[in-house]
Amino acid sequence: MKRILFLSCALIISLLMEAQLIELPKVTVPGLKWEKIYQFDRVNHFKVDYYDKKGKIRQSHDYDIYYQQNGKDFCVKLITGKTDIETVFDLKNESAVQIFSSKGTEPMYNATRFTYPDEKKAKRIDLKPTGETREIMGIMCEAYIYTLKKQNGKAWIAKNKKTSNDYGIFRASKMGMFHNTLETGGFVMEIESEDTKGVRTMMQTISLDKKTNYSVSFDGVNMGTSINKVSYFNF
Repeated sequence: MKRILFLSCALIISLLMEAQLIELPKVTVPGLKWEKIYQFDRVNHFKVDYYDKKGKIRQSHDYDIYYQQNGKDFCVKLITGKTDIETVFDLKNESAVQIFSSKGTEPMYNATRFTYPDEKKAKRIDLKPTGETREIMGIMCEAYIYTLKKQNGKAWIAKNKKTSNDYGIFRASKMGMFHNTLETGGFVMEIESEDTKGVRTMMQTISLDKKTNYSVSFDGVNMGTSINKVSYFNF
């Protein structure tokens, strides 16, 4: 009897391996939705440079943030030259859909739900004005300094620019992981920070409000999904 059972199991495994007759079900997340295609008509470009203790650049990253002039969805694209990561924030469906692409390999896709925070519960960074002003890209900005547990920095903020910081270097640099919003209002044009080890980071706005015709398609892709909700500011 044992021999018959063993042979039966071996036969089933052999058939599955050779013919791949059974396809394992994908993990699905109830309520998780995204669109087949997203369209964007504006783009901002940013650059982040990381310096070592001696002042030499360790690495540089470029960011493009695509958004809609008359919409709420936006797309943050990190360009490293090795593995590029593109994240579409779908505010209607409260989903974040990502593309991981490397040269010579097929792109990978993943979708997850995120929680968009209540403005009243958002953490605000404690900014102190320095009185300094200067123009960045023709826009008048004011300087503010801040101190975190392991980081000091200076942010140049355009107080009169109404553009959301979701479309700026404040979002691209993931500074929102430490402080979700600004107490002063305005648009962050530049941030320079230094940690306790003397490692410096320079985050700069390169271009703003450029017209574009950019689309991201998820139609027919092999989409992976994440079960747990992720905080909006952790992306």
